[in-house]
Amino acid sequence: MFLKGLNLRLKFIAGLVLFALGLGLCITVIIYFHLNSVMRSEISQRSRLVLALSNAVQDYVKAQLRPEMFKVLPNGRFVLKAMSSSYISRQIMAGLNTRDARRYYYRRVSIRPRNPDSAPNTFETGLIQMFDRDKAIKTWENDTLVGTKKYHLIARPVTFTKSCMQCHGNPDDAPSELIRIYGGKNVFFYRPGQVGGVVVAGFPVDTI
Repeated sequence: MFLKGLNLRLKFIAGLVLFALGLGLCITVIIYFHLNSVMRSEISQRSRLVLALSNAVQDYVKAQLRPEMFKVLPNGRFVLKAMSSSYISRQIMAGLNTRDARRYYYRRVSIRPRNPDSAPNTFETGLIQMFDRDKAIKTWENDTLVGTKKYHLIARPVTFTKSCMQCHGNPDDAPSELIRIYGGKNVFFYRPGQVGGVVVAGFPVDTI
């Protein structure tokens, strides 16, 4: 009788232990996936913030700074460091990256770049073609290998507008100093609405 009662107690205790272990495992799995989802949302928001910062710089140069420079400068002048939205945004983003230990990823590339460093790789060329093929796509976001490291990246197209045509349309309409610096071939003969490049930004996935 005593042994039977002992066996029942042992079974009851073993059942409680197994139940507690199962419950703990379930809670751990739920917490893991919840925190993973939260961190993925965080890294996505950070990537979008980097892209938004780049967009803000570009928009300011295009809408405010460059038109004002054209007003005050003699005809034909073009000051690269104060009028090129691509140059200014790259310099600002590069400067920010040297101060960030997490080293975010940022690239602005063009299918016909004036600067060879801005030539797209195979992955970026595919993005440009996708955006140009389907103008309804405004952003692309996914995890992607960059070299041997996985990054969470977000990309947007660089679409030429009417205001871009003075420097990217017919070279005869471009500032003479711009032609002198870069020549009359690359980054000309674009059309309004054409996707000529892509901006890509993101963070390493291992920051999660």
